[in-house]
Amino acid sequence: PYTTLFRSEHMSSILELHNISKNYDSQIVLDNLSLTINKGDIYGLIGRNGSGKTTLIRIITGLAFAKNGTIKLFGIDSKEKNSDIAKKKMSAIVESPALNNELTGYQNMILQAKLLNVDKNKIDEYLKLVRLYNIASTKKKVKNYSLGMRQRLSIAVSLLSNPEFLILDEPANGLDPEGIKEIRDIINDLHKNNVTVLISSHLLDELAKVATKFGILNKGKIIQEITKEELENKEKPLQILSLSKVEGIEEILNSLGIEKYKLLSNNRLVIPMQESISPIINALEQKEINVMSIEEKKRTIEEYFLKLIGGEK
Repeated sequence: PYTTLFRSEHMSSILELHNISKNYDSQIVLDNLSLTINKGDIYGLIGRNGSGKTTLIRIITGLAFAKNGTIKLFGIDSKEKNSDIAKKKMSAIVESPALNNELTGYQNMILQAKLLNVDKNKIDEYLKLVRLYNIASTKKKVKNYSLGMRQRLSIAVSLLSNPEFLILDEPANGLDPEGIKEIRDIINDLHKNNVTVLISSHLLDELAKVATKFGILNKGKIIQEITKEELENKEKPLQILSLSKVEGIEEILNSLGIEKYKLLSNNRLVIPMQESISPIINALEQKEINVMSIEEKKRTIEEYFLKLIGGEK
């Protein structure tokens, strides 16, 4: 129902960063960082706390300045005179959103529309998009909203400028599972309406449910950019077999040509996903080893991230 909300443009690159560096005193926060966000991406920025995620977002949005490097937004260099044109196509929620606690949700939207000098006619549509229309239209003040409702109202406010590129810094922070799902559904709806999204989060498995591409930030650098499809194809899923015993298991697996495996506690065997598990079960049963259960396990983005940065916790 919201297909008329957002413009679309024939341009593949939304944001390009090349060799961005930033330091505070002697501490290097960003170190020759480069990344590319293309039109239609839901770009998940991954990094542990203190890895430079918020600093990077502040630089992209103009709230902080890089020591060196270039930023291109919608193909326009940030140093060019007409860069403001590109910035108007971008909206962001960084750190705590600016809402007036003493006003209702609807009044906040009216106030922000006046400040931005934008069309007030879309307010109802944006509130419906973030599932807040009914509550925002009552006399309930924002100070009495839940954290999830405030986050959703902030997203509605950020949409007033009709952005093509939306940046969300830790939008699910502090939310309960229901609130997190609501944010996820909103991001998916925005994506369907041609909005490109950059989202940072430390909730990696949650981020994996919405992101189409990931940028992995470690020690001030993007050490890898990977699409969701590439991540899913990186390694075969695993199968975990619970066995009655594991004595003689190495000999059986070697006879079947299975070289990659791992034995866990409680007689559990981890092997790569097999096209057919029957030969393995038969071979085990011949040696009087019963298979009690079989569990499939896909590799999570969190496991991949930890392996990529050297298994550091």
